[in-house]
Amino acid sequence: MSREILLQCGDLVAGIAPGSGGSVSRFSSEQEGIKTNWLRPASAADLSDLSDLAAGGPLGMGCFPLVPFSNRIRNGRFQFQDKSVQLPLNFGDHPHAIHGHGWENSWSIEQQTADSLVLGYVHDADAWPWTYRAQQVFRLDDTSLTIELSLTNESDSDMPAGLGLHPYFPHSAGVTITATVAAMWQVDDEVMPVKLVEPLSSADPNSGLNVTTTILDNGFTGWHKCAVLRWPERNRGLVMTATGPLDHLVIFTPENEEFFCVEPVSHSTDAVNAAEQSAGMISLPPGETVTASVKFEIA
Repeated sequence: MSREILLQCGDLVAGIAPGSGGSVSRFSSEQEGIKTNWLRPASAADLSDLSDLAAGGPLGMGCFPLVPFSNRIRNGRFQFQDKSVQLPLNFGDHPHAIHGHGWENSWSIEQQTADSLVLGYVHDADAWPWTYRAQQVFRLDDTSLTIELSLTNESDSDMPAGLGLHPYFPHSAGVTITATVAAMWQVDDEVMPVKLVEPLSSADPNSGLNVTTTILDNGFTGWHKCAVLRWPERNRGLVMTATGPLDHLVIFTPENEEFFCVEPVSHSTDAVNAAEQSAGMISLPPGETVTASVKFEIA
């Protein structure tokens, strides 16, 4: 399998790495000989393999898929209907299960053209006691990259289901994120949700959040499915729009890093253990499919 498949349309190029979690390895444009990276580009080492997730692979990519859940499940443990589930703790000494299975596995190529690609991933029941099928459809046009992500329950009982994307954007001084949201989850030292509050005035995406001066690793509810990213040194920005059940947004702006993340997802962190329906975890019946999409448009 090729480590990277390149899609091209006009002056836009997208790279996809099926063997590295079905991740986007690059998304860039070129105008008048000037190349602009809209997602963080992967290095050759990141494209190598999945043997050490903490050292590279999907964590060095521009974007990876989140299936069948987003973010963390506390201690990897939950009860769903008649099933008690204990998931492997899949990220070093981190005490919680994180980001599902899709990013940890190779995806198969199902269809390919010059500007589109379809990848598939099948997960057989194991510690996660449901079999499911996931699919990603990548489409490139003159101004945008669209990723459609779907999840189908192939088991004989209802399955808890979530999905989303984990894009990494290049950081530069003064870059801003603007998005309409309703509330923010306060988190504890393990980045687990504690309490829903109004967004802090100093870190409110509703009025425009300065990535350089704001440190966050928080989920937001009531997202209106549009986020605008602006880099001061560029004459264009990126508009990220979503469809389907992606009503939640995770914003990760780590200190002293060359990236930041704005993650469209279908549920809050640890939603499978939350009593509130608003947490967003879907109960997906046998044979049913949930689908969402995210468009990254240069504007």
